[in-house]
Amino acid sequence: MTDQEYTTLVTNEMKRIYDYVSETYGEDIDLELGDGILKITLVDDSKLIVSRQAPVKQLWLAARHGGFHFNYKDNQWVDSKSGEEILTMMSRFIDTSLEE
Repeated sequence: MTDQEYTTLVTNEMKRIYDYVSETYGEDIDLELGDGILKITLVDDSKLIVSRQAPVKQLWLAARHGGFHFNYKDNQWVDSKSGEEILTMMSRFIDTSLEE
């Protein structure tokens, strides 16, 4: 993957996550997107932070549950250890936060 392809994929993915989270969870969270970082503040004040990692062509997710590294595989961003898709994992974390 070229640097330009990576940048396009990451930009599109962050926008997709932003749009989905905004439409699905609305006022329950705060969203900030800019400079290759997506910050989501949940109702319990915990945060999910997605950041681009261009040198290794990954997306990283920081959460109270730990740090996760996602690779682009089969047209989706999947966790390097579990294989879980990034938005699936993030939705699970957000849902858990809303239940508490």
